[in-house]
Amino acid sequence: MFANSNRRLARALILVALFAMGVMVDGVASNADAAGRCVLLTKKGTRETLTNRCDACREVHVRRERTGGGFPTDRVYSLQSKSSLNLPFRGTGRTRITADASCDGSEPTDSLGEEERCIAIVPNSKAGPVLVNTCEVCRVAVIESRERAGLRRSRTYAVDGRSYIPFTDVNALDARILSQSECK
Repeated sequence: MFANSNRRLARALILVALFAMGVMVDGVASNADAAGRCVLLTKKGTRETLTNRCDACREVHVRRERTGGGFPTDRVYSLQSKSSLNLPFRGTGRTRITADASCDGSEPTDSLGEEERCIAIVPNSKAGPVLVNTCEVCRVAVIESRERAGLRRSRTYAVDGRSYIPFTDVNALDARILSQSECK
């Protein structure tokens, strides 16, 4: 009984220390971390909210990871200037902003690190486009494709390490990788 309460106390102290240092804690960014961003992700109770603090429209990519494994959920939201949006996610898990750019496509601020970019869409004249994984380990990528009617659709693909698979979305005019992570 005392061991559990000591662990909870230790975890609470660590979270307080991380928050004081400006690190993201349970989906809430501290003021030091959020000072240079247009869009802020906040958590109040069980609700998570995106708030656009800039005077321009922002396109925000959000990733939700559920506790207990499984593939993450990636969503793209357009936020008008000085507006906020309640996110539809419920239950336990971690939500983070993976990219924040203006709605017209300029000034991207993608937060994927260079070490996280293992999967690429490569054109192939014989087989059509393929997804190539250049890393040693299996990777999962969420790829958004755009069709003729302007419809955007996201699909999740898993690619083994140092291999490739065909990109099978035949109706896509173009496609881009929204996020990628290691297979679980």
